[in-house]
Amino acid sequence: MLFRSLRAKIKQALTFYQIATRIEGIYLVTFPPEVQALLAQISLNINFSIDGFGIPLSCLGLDSFYYKLAFMMTWPLIVVASVFLGFILWTFFVGQRRAGLELNVVGVIKEGMLQGLPVVLFICFLVFPVVSTLAFEGLDLCDPFVISTNPETQAEESISFLMADYNVVCGTPAHTEVQALAAVAVMIYPIGIPFLYGVMLSRVRETLRARRATRFSEALGFLHRDYEPSHFYWEIVEAYRKLFLVSAISIMELWSVQEVKKGSILQMLTALAFCLSFNVIKQVLTPYRLLDDEYFALACDVSLVFVLVFTMLLKVNDLTESKIGENSVIDFVTKTMEEQFKIDMFWLTVGLFIGVVSVLTFLSVVAAQQITKAARVPIIRLRASRETPLFKLAPTEKWHLFLSHVWGTGQDQCATIKRQTSIMLPHASIFLDTDDLKDIGALEEYIDQSRLIMVFVSKGYFLSRNCLRELNHAVASHKAIALMYDPVRGGATLDDIYSKEVPTHLQHIFKGRDMITWHRIKEFQQISLKLLATQIVAACELGRSRKQLKAHKSGKWQRDKNLLRSE
Repeated sequence: MLFRSLRAKIKQALTFYQIATRIEGIYLVTFPPEVQALLAQISLNINFSIDGFGIPLSCLGLDSFYYKLAFMMTWPLIVVASVFLGFILWTFFVGQRRAGLELNVVGVIKEGMLQGLPVVLFICFLVFPVVSTLAFEGLDLCDPFVISTNPETQAEESISFLMADYNVVCGTPAHTEVQALAAVAVMIYPIGIPFLYGVMLSRVRETLRARRATRFSEALGFLHRDYEPSHFYWEIVEAYRKLFLVSAISIMELWSVQEVKKGSILQMLTALAFCLSFNVIKQVLTPYRLLDDEYFALACDVSLVFVLVFTMLLKVNDLTESKIGENSVIDFVTKTMEEQFKIDMFWLTVGLFIGVVSVLTFLSVVAAQQITKAARVPIIRLRASRETPLFKLAPTEKWHLFLSHVWGTGQDQCATIKRQTSIMLPHASIFLDTDDLKDIGALEEYIDQSRLIMVFVSKGYFLSRNCLRELNHAVASHKAIALMYDPVRGGATLDDIYSKEVPTHLQHIFKGRDMITWHRIKEFQQISLKLLATQIVAACELGRSRKQLKAHKSGKWQRDKNLLRSE
């Protein structure tokens, strides 16, 4: 649960550093030594490039760009195949026996691949920018060098080398081989990975929009769980943003955008304008499910813009300090212009350092807060798998729980119930009128689309026309019903409500059902929520007994008799 709460933030931080660690090579700028050392250490931990391990490439037979690209595009595929094979074997020999399943060969392969898919998606996330950048470098421009000049015609004879590997002469068979391999790598990584994301997400889009869960949608959680169901595709958008900033922008000259040369100020301005525009769009769409993820994404985006601005200033400083003969360019301008363009390297270093470190600092602070918060939150899990329950719903159903209440004496309590139950049962979808009601005339349809109807018994509930519409339809539809009562702020005693307000034809709902008491003291309130969570699980017909459930609290597994009692 802790990793899931931090997953979006970790991905955002990794994306920031995947871009920041490649800025020097993409924009042909040299960072100050202090920033270089910091980024080199970060790059070693996140980019998984063999250059970063200090091993001479010649020792591995990878001294040419061709063999380096071949190795970098091949090893992730081998790792992915090994992960799938490992999970399939584990499922065959261990997993199915632990889960009490008997699967045929196809079932074992399917279950093993579903279990390995989250790991594979994380590997793809890590290698995508690294291999994509290398693949585009194979399609990079050639750098011409003049080798002679005809004294009569003044015509220049030149030879061009591939910028990614100056041992490769452009136009030769070796150059053609590099381009062919780079094209294959582009098809597999920059094009293939986002395409596969799209294909897999399209298979579960209706499930996600209906806020239901299946084994496949859960296995794809790395791609969609951090986003709103209406923006389940946002991981693909983030992948292409990263691709543009670390790869595509470096070869825009190949796309007939001659003005945007590699290493030019205009290239950096293009990247900066792209980042700012993307940030505005993201703030308008607000794709993240949690508000704190939106804030952390904004912090990462601002830090990236901050780094790009200081990188541009560093580029300007390189120009002013470049040499013409024995003099610097700054020596040829007036004193006023020198004051305007001269930049103190100390402040450039400080600014870049702050921009790079800020995201790691934000992540550390948020992680500490999440760890503290997670230790206090109870989570309902299945004993067999130690996973949170996956709830079954009929194709016509959308919500696992419908909170039926009257506003005057039940609104605040039900808002708290939804918020806290969503934490205890992360996969549960809960209907609350203030969040989900679009048409007051469709109350019966909302009831039909819900599995369990929780009636918050309070003063005025049975006198409300709309509340009676909900309850009467639930009874007529034979829906599962749970009852909850607040003895402090319910407005009246339970006996008074029953004798004075409950219609005769509805009094039978109180017979044979336990009344859950709503408490305001935190420790007792958790018991109330656990009792409700147990009824949600039972209503969703998981095919398991309540003894397979256990509460996870403060990092330890423990049983709660109130939660686990038999029906």
